[in-house]
Amino acid sequence: MIGQGVYFLHAHRFARDDLSHAFRLFRWAELDPGMKVLDVGSGIGSTAAAWKQFMPSLHFSCLNINKYQLDMTPEWCERILGDMQDMPIKDDSFDMAICFFSMGHADRGAQTVIGEMARVVKPGGIVFIYDMTPDDDNFSKLHDMSYMLYPRKFVESCAKSFGLELDVYIEPIDRGTIAEKVPAVTEVFAGLRPAVWRFVRSMSS
Repeated sequence: MIGQGVYFLHAHRFARDDLSHAFRLFRWAELDPGMKVLDVGSGIGSTAAAWKQFMPSLHFSCLNINKYQLDMTPEWCERILGDMQDMPIKDDSFDMAICFFSMGHADRGAQTVIGEMARVVKPGGIVFIYDMTPDDDNFSKLHDMSYMLYPRKFVESCAKSFGLELDVYIEPIDRGTIAEKVPAVTEVFAGLRPAVWRFVRSMSS
């Protein structure tokens, strides 16, 4: 998709261009200046690069199991080579952990990723997830691509079990601009809704 000029490998677009799309997510995440942010399954670091433009005081760490992608992240990011299901990170290390279109790759289930994000953020810290949720059980195309999808209730139940309290859930309007560059996504992602969760780790967990 990068060859078609798409740098955010997300199924939906909430604005007409990549940077504006990233700004919508940035706004919904509600960051504070100086936050330490962990990008889980960070790809080539596009989110870190965009959000750093919006708030230069942010400190980013990018976690990826793919060294080739990790080597492409911005040089000012801390690069962490590792599995999002077993992060080589100490407890209570970050103010926010974000996970965009990555937890479906977890072979032990999204609950392992959510649990690890809850562990590495500080009490009162934020877990911010952007993924998809299905209209029904007919989403075999993505399963054939080894990407698992989870109903909203499942994600929220897992989060609660790890001491994460739901702050915001939205299903933003998809502007459809990704399909203009990569028409094949229309069929692959048919019947799927964009889903954005913002959780806060309980102070007592």
